[in-house]
This record gives sequence, structure tokens and C-alpha cells, in this order.
Amino acid sequence: MTPAKDLAEFSPEIHILGTGPVGLHLAHALRGSLNPPPVTLLLHRPLLIQQWHEEGACINVVKDGVVSTRSDFNIESASTFGLPDGSPDQAYPGFGPNLVHTVRQPSTKIENLIVTTRVQQTVAALDQIKARLGSHTNICLVNCGVGIVEDINTRLFPDPFNRPSYMLATNSHKIYPINAQFKYSAKIQKPGQLIVTMLNDRERSRAIAVLYPAAATSVECSKKERSISQGWSATARYLMRTLRTNPELDATGWRHGPFMINHLQDLAINSVLGPLSVMFNTTLDKLTFNYEVTEILRYLLSEISQVILETPEQRYLRSALSQNILLHSNSFTQLHFKKHSTKQPQRKHKMEDDELAQIRAARLQQMKAESSGNGRRQASSSGPSSGQGDDKQNQEAEARASILAQILQPEAADRLGRIRLVKTSRAEDIENRLIMLAKSGQLRAKVTEEHLKELLGAVSETKEEKKIVVTRRKGWEDDDDLLDL
Repeated sequence: MTPAKDLAEFSPEIHILGTGPVGLHLAHALRGSLNPPPVTLLLHRPLLIQQWHEEGACINVVKDGVVSTRSDFNIESASTFGLPDGSPDQAYPGFGPNLVHTVRQPSTKIENLIVTTRVQQTVAALDQIKARLGSHTNICLVNCGVGIVEDINTRLFPDPFNRPSYMLATNSHKIYPINAQFKYSAKIQKPGQLIVTMLNDRERSRAIAVLYPAAATSVECSKKERSISQGWSATARYLMRTLRTNPELDATGWRHGPFMINHLQDLAINSVLGPLSVMFNTTLDKLTFNYEVTEILRYLLSEISQVILETPEQRYLRSALSQNILLHSNSFTQLHFKKHSTKQPQRKHKMEDDELAQIRAARLQQMKAESSGNGRRQASSSGPSSGQGDDKQNQEAEARASILAQILQPEAADRLGRIRLVKTSRAEDIENRLIMLAKSGQLRAKVTEEHLKELLGAVSETKEEKKIVVTRRKGWEDDDDLLDL
């Protein structure tokens, strides 16, 4: 809980820099809180201000087909715009007095800032509002790369006394723009989670000791250093509490160590997936359907894990980082794509449920007809002993079906059923081989559709090798007849 005296020291207003889908979703969610804080959007172009008023000065978010519209946002210029007539003010009547603003950048201080811009544009965007930032500011960087904080401090805030505090956040909500014509509308395709952490200020404390060695023992420096090392500032605690109490964001706070471990693990996986998707000219969610690609991915992730183990910094990390990457190299496709894919891809030739039901019903009738015909023939030949034979066959069939259900994935079972409809003998050969492998303990996991295809190819090659073609000549006289001539 934030103490009351700390709350009185800063403004509850939250500024958001970045008008992309992520920034719109955060602003929309914050205004939907039980006690919504004031939210201000920082716009860096005059066209964005014009579009804001043309679209009704509100944010529209679509979730599960339902449109949610929220207003009462403030907007400010992120840079100074020069008007042709030299007038600094421009009012937009008809939208309320709180929306009358100036095209010049305000000089008021920003205390809580959420940045959702692209990584390559973050430093340039913060440079436009640098005069409003300082040690009183808490900056939350959403989905920014590792090292962005060091870059910001080096280029914008070299003085550790006037340096803001930082929070890092990863957003897994899948949010996309609805249309290019509607700038302030977004669509939530898949809800996710917002993970937030607070950076410690040890680096700033060390920088103070290095840059100001003479003042390190002074009273003023000691007070500032103690305030820096006390942990989270009041603004950071306020922003963390505001994000965590919002049900739409599903935000949670992590300690810095586990957050960076998780971030580095995602970085290692994404550094492999991105280039391979470009090389094979396909999307990320379809890489898992190629067995050779998955093997390449496992080898690359294994090598990355070994490199991480050899770095000097790894002693400060948990050993679980490299172990997790190594363990996930075997099953990373399921763990990664469940988190990053909006839905599992559907094959173009995959049959619908109704079609599969019809095929299974037809096959069931065919099996019943065959079993009844065999039963009548056996009854006429063997008499009373046919009942015991039928029971034995039924037990064997049930045992085979039980084994196949345990070792086959649903896609592989569907393909095997389609093969049985076309060629029963081929399906029986595959089933016999799978059952033999299962009984001998050679199957370590369920058979996928890709493995079934490989097994079909192996069986076909074996049959071709065993096939012997004998060509006889017909209609010719033998050698003795030729001699008689």
C-alpha cells in the first residue's frame, strides 16, 4: 500500500507515449478501473490530434465481437508544432473544455509515463519530452528490448541525480488495429498477461560514486543516495498497484531476476524462430509441421544454451535459465506457440467433423456386414464352436484398438482410418508394425501424422524391394523349332 503522505507528493495522472494498439489498450483499460486515474495521450504529430477529434475523442476496443467505447482522455503534444500563422493555440470546440489544448508542448512535469513505442523509436520519442522528465519521473517500458535502459541513460540522462526510475513490462495480449482508417480503435484477438518489474537503482548509486567522488560523503549526496537505495519510489508503487488492480490487464509483479531470466529465454527462442521463418518463407506457427526444421531449432537452442553457460554473467543468473532452454529445446514448439500463436493452424485438407462422422459410420456398417457374413459362414462350417471364435476375435480387435488409441495422436488416427477405407491391407500392415513397436518398447512418444507418413514411405519402399517381376514370352517358337526350319 502506498502511504497517504506519499500519494500527496505526486499527481495520479498517467501519461502514455505511443498510440499503437498496445498503448490504446492500456489507456482504454486504465479508464475502465473502479477508480480510474487521469490518462493523458502524448501525440507527436498534428495529424494525430486532428484524427483524434474526427473520431470522436474516444478509444474503441473490440473484444469477442463487443465494442467498448471510453472517453474522458486528455491529450497533449509530444513536440512543438509550428502553425503557419504563428499562433501557438488551437482550440477544438464541441468536445468539452478539457479537450481544448495547445499545439505547443506543455512545460508541466511528467511523473508516471508508460512507453509503448517501437524499440528503435523509443529514445527519439523520449528526447522530444526530455525537458518534462527527471528524477521525479517513473518510466514503464512495455515490450522493449534488453539494454534499452542503458541506451536511454547514456544518450538522454547521463547525470544520475536527474535520472528517472524505470519499470519493465512484457505484454502478451494479442492486440491488432481494426482498420488503417481508424487510428484510435483496436481489437483484442487473444487475452494475455502483463508482467511488470522494477529496476533497482544500484547502477545509479555506483554512477554517483564514480561521477561525484568528492561529494560522495556530503550530506546532500548521502540523502539522495539513501532515497535512491530505499527501493521502489512512491510513483512506481502507485503505478504498479494501478496496473495490478485492473482486471482487464491481468497484470502481475515479478522480481527483477526471474523477469530477466524469462525475458532472456524468450529472446533466445525468438532469435532462432524469426530467421528460420524468413528462410523457409512461412509463418512461425507453421514451422512445427516440418520435422527437419524442428531438429534445426533444437540444435540451435542447445548451442545458445551452451554459450549462455560460458558467459561470466551466468553466475548471477539462476542455473534454471540454461536448463530451461535445453529442456524446452525438445518441447519448445508446444510451449512457445501456445503462448505466441492466436490459434493452432488448420490444414487446408483436414476434413470437417461431419465428414469424418460419415466416414466412420460407413466403415462401422461395413465391419458389421463383414462380421455377420463371416459369422454365417462359420456357423455353417463349424457349428456351435463359432460363438467362441467370434468372442476371441472381438477381444483381439478391442485389444488392438486400445493399443492404437494409446500410441496414435488424433490426426494420425484419422489418416490411418482414411487409408483403411482405400486399402485395408496397407492399414493392417501399418497397425501391425506400430503394435509391434509399442510392445517392444521402441515408441517413446505418441505417433504423429508426420511419423505416420514416414512409416508409410518405409513400408512402400520395403514392398518395392521385395517385388520380383518375371516376364514370359508368349507366342514364340522355342529354339528346337527354329532348328527344324
